[in-house]
Amino acid sequence: MTRRVIQPNLKPPVGAGEITFSCQIADEHSSLDFNAAVARDLIFLPRPIPKETPMKKQSGFTLIELLLVLAIIGIISAIAIPALLSQRARARDKAALENMTSRIADLAGQWDKGKEAGIASGTIVNNMSTYLGTTAAKDKNPWDGSSSAFSTTITNGGTASTAAAFATTVAGLALTKGKVFFQVQTPAGNGIGFIGGAVLLNASSTSDTTAKVRTKVAAIE
Repeated sequence: MTRRVIQPNLKPPVGAGEITFSCQIADEHSSLDFNAAVARDLIFLPRPIPKETPMKKQSGFTLIELLLVLAIIGIISAIAIPALLSQRARARDKAALENMTSRIADLAGQWDKGKEAGIASGTIVNNMSTYLGTTAAKDKNPWDGSSSAFSTTITNGGTASTAAAFATTVAGLALTKGKVFFQVQTPAGNGIGFIGGAVLLNASSTSDTTAKVRTKVAAIE
């Protein structure tokens, strides 16, 4: 079997700017040297230019699409914002009405308790004012969170002969939007009196006693 031996054999350069290498192939019969000189020009052979990576396709919105979206947002805002503000106004008016109606029943109960205890009418009205100031101290005006929901000074007076006439009298007290005002007309010779509340609202209604003023009246004895 023939054995071959390949031995690299480095040699110094033959000339300036040349690279020389040799390789010896030998076996038991012969040996052969290969010398190669690489000229200076061959060193600077241009490298293969790598293929350019294709740019990824970038997607986005066109100017027309953006303008169309902005126009749609504007239309929706023009419809939704007024509706939202109107809904908030109705909610505030509703809260003010609930404040008035719930307190009328409460104050009527305080009047009955005072009469059962034999307390004079004028004193009962003063006690009702104190009671209102104590129990409603934390209640806020729906239209002005910095002020109280009620006027704690209950007016005592009136000469109305009917609940409707007394309601008109009480309506004149409502000068602050959302704030509830109360008045008591102690029973006269006929033994019938009234306690009423009035509140100025934001929106008008067919139920208003006067323009945008809603009232609630209860009879007392």
